[in-house]
Amino acid sequence: RGRVVLASVPAKAGAAKPTDPALRAAIARGDAADVAAYDDAVRDEPLLPALPAPGRVTRTVVDTMLGTTTWTLSNGMRVVVKPTDFKADEVLVSAFSPGGTSLVSDADALAAGFAPFAVTAGGAGRFDAVALQKKLSGTTVDLTPYIAEMTEGFVGSVSPRELEPLLQLLHLYFTAPRRDSVAYAALQRNFHTSLANRDLSPAAAFNDTIAVTLAQHHPRRRPLTAARIDSVPLDRALQIYRERFHDAGDFTVVFVGAVHPDSLRPFAERYLASLPSAGRVERGRDVGVHPPATRVERIVRRGVEPQSSTAMVFTSDFEFTPENRLALGAMDAVLEIRLRERLREALGATYGVSVSAAASKTPREEASLSVRFGSAPERADELVQAVLAELDSLRRGGPRAEEMAKVKETMLRERETNLRENGYWLSRLETTLQLGEDPRSAILGAESRVHALTADQVRDAARKWVDPSRFVRVTLVPER
Repeated sequence: RGRVVLASVPAKAGAAKPTDPALRAAIARGDAADVAAYDDAVRDEPLLPALPAPGRVTRTVVDTMLGTTTWTLSNGMRVVVKPTDFKADEVLVSAFSPGGTSLVSDADALAAGFAPFAVTAGGAGRFDAVALQKKLSGTTVDLTPYIAEMTEGFVGSVSPRELEPLLQLLHLYFTAPRRDSVAYAALQRNFHTSLANRDLSPAAAFNDTIAVTLAQHHPRRRPLTAARIDSVPLDRALQIYRERFHDAGDFTVVFVGAVHPDSLRPFAERYLASLPSAGRVERGRDVGVHPPATRVERIVRRGVEPQSSTAMVFTSDFEFTPENRLALGAMDAVLEIRLRERLREALGATYGVSVSAAASKTPREEASLSVRFGSAPERADELVQAVLAELDSLRRGGPRAEEMAKVKETMLRERETNLRENGYWLSRLETTLQLGEDPRSAILGAESRVHALTADQVRDAARKWVDPSRFVRVTLVPER
């Protein structure tokens, strides 16, 4: 009496609705089960069973212009500290090292990318994931390992008064990742749940087609499936994790926020300088994921809604300089203004259009420009031609004076805001250090580059890096 039972099943073939007897039997099994009371005890022991012997700072460089202090530690690790007064209770942390999944075989790439999930599911040291969560409850410690294609590392944040437990956790993730086969099986089941009906999603099919077409069906860009998740052995994932993190000597750790070098230094010497180092020197490699050098078009027929989504992605070689990146970003902004006016306001054919340009230095210097919009299916071709027409106009005549003024004003206003954000400083310091650029020029010289930017530079950006004969177009349309 007074009980409501609700069951839901996927709307697809083979997914049978449960019967009343099956539901009643399930309830009866639950009623009859002997369930032990939950023990919510928190283990009263330190994160580290013994404090490591500290290393030392062997070199200090203070940059008064950037406001940074850089240490070289005795194990080779580099630490960069940027104190700010933007938020009184925030310290952002990033640790990174070159290599990433690019240094494993294609067959092991998924295991490498999945390895950090296996580690966080298993916990660290003598603490499983649940015990670790309880141990850190009531603190602001947040730290996550990752292995990307060209780098591996950690991202995190913490209150300045809790830097020590964060660095203890970082030390554990380096030295004592914990194997937990039960937690790993649960992790795989969670992925199964999230992927169970992915094949029914038109948006997933659309995005998967974009990815595999741009990668020319490279095995590293295959869509994620439950079968692929099941193919990753826990021991191989942990082995790759240890390979990537066993040598801390080529890592850089950046701290930005309410942190002072004097208070951080003893923790850095004890928990960072004490990490193992073998003196390796690595760099990520080109794994052969290259975009098509011609025009490629694909139609994805999924769903029944009378609407369409289109993506156009232009790719090109690129010379990775600050000036070129600025011109590419300005071209992106000008094109978005024009396409909004043309596609949404003049043609009334879409609610919105997004334009996104990006450039990379590793593993190759290249640039891309992505244009996405939604429309009625019968108007998709018309809007593709409108995009190409606006690009042609920009390539021939460049931006108008009012467009340049608006874009430069927006860039300067965003920069003024960004300079008061910890996240911006962390991102810019991390990027310049990874790429071997001068952070002074990259960060402090940005305003002068915006002022010096010309319409001719933006026009030339469209000419050099947007080739109308080299792009991928994918359009999602309903099945009927």
